[in-house]
Amino acid sequence: AAPMSATARQPSALRQYYQASKIGTEEAWRSVIDYYPDKPHLVQKAEEQLAQIYLREGKYDQAMEIFSRMADDPDEAVRAFGLAGQCGVLTLQGRYRESAAVVDQLWPIRGKLENWHMQRMVEAVIEKNRAELGPQSPEQLEQWLDEQFGDGS
Repeated sequence: AAPMSATARQPSALRQYYQASKIGTEEAWRSVIDYYPDKPHLVQKAEEQLAQIYLREGKYDQAMEIFSRMADDPDEAVRAFGLAGQCGVLTLQGRYRESAAVVDQLWPIRGKLENWHMQRMVEAVIEKNRAELGPQSPEQLEQWLDEQFGDGS
């Protein structure tokens, strides 16, 4: 059964989502999922918000559960979000090698990652992993050098 929520049920899924976005708490985002499980797009967006809350609050297991599910999604944008979250959690846990392996999976679809906060996190993850492990692969290093110092050609 869905837990009792301070976030009352709204007359439509979009209103529920809007309400959750104004309140911004774990409970508010969960209400979208609980009340409107039949709206996959909104549920997915609510889960993205929840995962980011868990990440900020250091609830890595709960964050990883959502990110892992997303990382298996056929939609590349969803998958990119999931993989970005996974590598972030792994780096925060000091699991740099595992994180670097996830970055390698993310790399070909990184252009699909639309969330600015997650993009910034991935940049930080790559820097941290590189500091801990040394440069990843020649291809990644080459790409990174091009992005940092290339002439844009």
